[in-house]
Amino acid sequence: MVERQTQPNALPDRAPASEEQGQSLVELMIAMVLMLYLIIGVLDLGRALHAYTVLVQAAREAAFVAASTPNGLSLAAAIFQDELGRGGLADESAQVNIQVEPSGTPPRPTVVVEASYTLPLLLPLTLVDVTVSTQAAAVMMVPTE
Repeated sequence: MVERQTQPNALPDRAPASEEQGQSLVELMIAMVLMLYLIIGVLDLGRALHAYTVLVQAAREAAFVAASTPNGLSLAAAIFQDELGRGGLADESAQVNIQVEPSGTPPRPTVVVEASYTLPLLLPLTLVDVTVSTQAAAVMMVPTE
């Protein structure tokens, strides 16, 4: 029987442990940056969906008030801003246009509310500010007596 001769302290050809730790640290940092961008992107998507939902609700409330109250056009803009505030959106980034137009056959007065909101994103893709613009519209017929 042939016995193998081994050297007691012989290790396979590998890089020193300190170099492997440095490589692992670099890989971890790359993975962490990618995960951070992914998490911030998901947060931005959630914020954009929330802004759209609040904007649609505010437009619907404004259209309902404008159509159902006698001097509703002046009150509808205030209701719109109030709904945005309740939803946590900044008033200065929102624009609203409220009109009464004839619609249908025979023509009946209809309230049309068009709204837009600009949302700044958290994800820093470039050196300039990146924003997302959401738009909503609501239409409601004025009840006749």
